[in-house]
Amino acid sequence: MRVLGLMSGTSADAIDCAVAEFSEAGGRLDMRLLWHGEQPWDEGLRARILGVLPPATSTVADWCQLDTEIG
Repeated sequence: MRVLGLMSGTSADAIDCAVAEFSEAGGRLDMRLLWHGEQPWDEGLRARILGVLPPATSTVADWCQLDTEIG
């Protein structure tokens, strides 16, 4: 089974990506890394991401807009 993992760390400087292949044999789960990389956020988007994090106040609309752009 191939799995794509995506995450952005607390610095919010990029989205990190990895593709791994998992296989099972004899009760053992093995993982083989196929690819990894990162895609930097542009500075405007990064500033907006950091701008909604506590202790800042934000609205549901702010989060929905960011969710749409990031997705």
